[in-house]
Amino acid sequence: MWEEVNAHTIVVLFACGAAMLALWLLVRFPSFGPRSLRASLIASVICVVAEQPLLSLLEAVRNSSGGGIALLFVGLPLLTMLFWSSGCLVRAAAAGRNR
Repeated sequence: MWEEVNAHTIVVLFACGAAMLALWLLVRFPSFGPRSLRASLIASVICVVAEQPLLSLLEAVRNSSGGGIALLFVGLPLLTMLFWSSGCLVRAAAAGRNR
């Protein structure tokens, strides 16, 4: 009945979980984070630039502690940060704030 869970399924579930965490952060703490379009764009660019070093950290943690620990403590926060900054950018664009 239960099939073996493959890597693709795990990545999809972690991405969905990170997106839900980011959405929760945006709704629960609406005053936290950039509100203007410019600041949101800068935050998004910073998150994308920080992605490469964090991916290197993900591999280092995976090699030392295992894949599950790496996904939980590096991968999930990384994806949540990317989704959160994207959500801030969409929120600012929808609100039409230019400053």
